[in-house]
Amino acid sequence: MPTFLWFAQQCLPTVNSGENLHKRTILVKITILLSLMMFATQLSNAGAASPSLVPGTWWTFKGSYQQSYSGTGGQGQASYTETGNYTDSFLVRSIDSSTMAIRMQINGAYSCIAQGTFAGLSCGPPNGGTFAETREWTIYTSTLLVASFTRNGQAETQAVGHPVWLIQNPSKLTDGGKTPFSWCVPTSDAKGCSTTDVQASVSTQQVNLKGNMAKVWVVAYAGQTIGNYQNSEGAYSTGPETDSWQYDPVYGIFLGGSLNQKFNGTQTGGAGTWTEIYSENDQFVDSSLTFTATATINLAPSANLYITVDGVKYASSQLPKTFSWFIGSTHTLALDSNIQGSSGVRYVFVQWNDGSAQNSRSLVVTQDTTLTATYKTQYQLTVVSDVGNPLGTGWYDAGTQATFSVASPQPGAGLMGTLGGKTIFQRWSGDSNAVSPSATITMDGPKTITATWAADNTQPYAVLGGIAAALVIVAALVIFMRRKKTRA
Repeated sequence: MPTFLWFAQQCLPTVNSGENLHKRTILVKITILLSLMMFATQLSNAGAASPSLVPGTWWTFKGSYQQSYSGTGGQGQASYTETGNYTDSFLVRSIDSSTMAIRMQINGAYSCIAQGTFAGLSCGPPNGGTFAETREWTIYTSTLLVASFTRNGQAETQAVGHPVWLIQNPSKLTDGGKTPFSWCVPTSDAKGCSTTDVQASVSTQQVNLKGNMAKVWVVAYAGQTIGNYQNSEGAYSTGPETDSWQYDPVYGIFLGGSLNQKFNGTQTGGAGTWTEIYSENDQFVDSSLTFTATATINLAPSANLYITVDGVKYASSQLPKTFSWFIGSTHTLALDSNIQGSSGVRYVFVQWNDGSAQNSRSLVVTQDTTLTATYKTQYQLTVVSDVGNPLGTGWYDAGTQATFSVASPQPGAGLMGTLGGKTIFQRWSGDSNAVSPSATITMDGPKTITATWAADNTQPYAVLGGIAAALVIVAALVIFMRRKKTRA
C-alpha cells in the first residue's frame, strides 16, 4: 500500500470511500449554510415574513468556491484541489397564515486536480463534472423558525427548530450593532462541536440590486470551528472560519456573501497532518421582487419656486423630478412656507396633494407615488396717502377682491385747519380711479393706488369774513364816536 494511501485511510478515515469531492463540496455547503447559517437569525431577531413574499416570488445568486485538502503521513503526500461555480435559485412555493414553503435549487460544475488519494475523494471523469441539488424549507412565518427541511427529497432534522438563514428581519438590525449568531464551537477533545450563541456584528454595505445601489445589511462573525475530517481517534480538524452574509433592506432575503475556512488536523503519534481550506463567494443576480419605488416630486404653479429633497435643492425648472428610492427608506422634503417672486408677487404654500399641510415633512417609501406641493399666488396691494389713515395695504390671493379706504374728511393743516379748514378726499389714482373713499379692486397683479386730496376752507373763510366784518363795524363805531365828541 502506498504511503499516501495509508495516510488517507488511517489519518482521514471518516469520508465514505468512493464519494467524489464535488459531493463532498455539497456536504461542506450544507454544513456552512445549514449548520451555521440556519442559526444566523435568532428568535430575538425573528419576525413575520414580509407579506410581499407572495407565492411565485423568486431570487437567484451565483457563487464560486475553492476547496483543497492536503496531508502527509510517513513517506507519502496526498492533495486534492477543486474549484467550482454554481447558481442558487430560490422560489416561494406557498404561504398561508402560519408557514411559508421555499425551494432552493443548486446547479453547478467543478474541476479538480488530485495527487495521491484521500479517502473517498477522487476527481471523477474527466477531472471534473457537474452537480445539482434541491432543498425544501417550510418556515413558520411568525418566528422564521424551520418547521421542516429536505435535501433531494430526504428529510433532515438538524435545521428544524432553528431560525432560517434565508430571511432576516431588517427592522431588527441596527448599523454598528450586534445580532445573535449560532456557532459550532469545537469540544475540548475536538471530536465534535456544540452549538453556542455568539454575537455577530451588523454593518451596512453598498450592493447593486437590479441596477440600483442599495445599502444592504451585513451580518459577520469570525471564530474557531471544526472541519470535515477526523483522525483515527475521531478528532476533527479545527481552525478559524470567517462569515459575512448580506440581506436586502426591504424584504430581508439572503443575497450572498463570503465564507473562508482553514482547518488543521493531526494524526496522533506524529503519523501525519492535514489541512482543509475552503472559500466561497456569492453574489445577487436577479429577483422578481421590486426593491425600489419611484417618487415623482413636483411643485405647482410652475413659477420661480424650489424644493429641497434630502438636502439637495431643486428649482422649478428641474421639476417634476422622479427619484428611485428603496422601499421602506425615509426621505426629507423641505419647502419654504412662502417664496418671494418678482416685486409685489409671492407664493404661499397650501398643501401637498396627499392632504399634508406640512411644508417640511418626511416621506416613507412604500410604493410608486407622485407628490405635488401646491402654492397659491399672492399680489401686494400698496395704498398710499399722506393723510386719512389709509387701510388695505397687504398681500391678497390672486383673483380676490381687496378693499381699501381712507377716512375723509381730515383736519386741514396750519391756521386754516385751526379755523376749521378740512382736507377732503377727491379720487384714487394709479391702479384705481375710484372716487369713493372706500372701494375694492381685483387683485390680478401687484397694485399701487394713491389717494388724491383737496383743501376745503369754506369754514375758515367764513370765520375770517366774520372777523373782517366785525373789525369794519368796530372801526365805524370808533369813527362815529370820535365825530360825535368833536361836535359836542
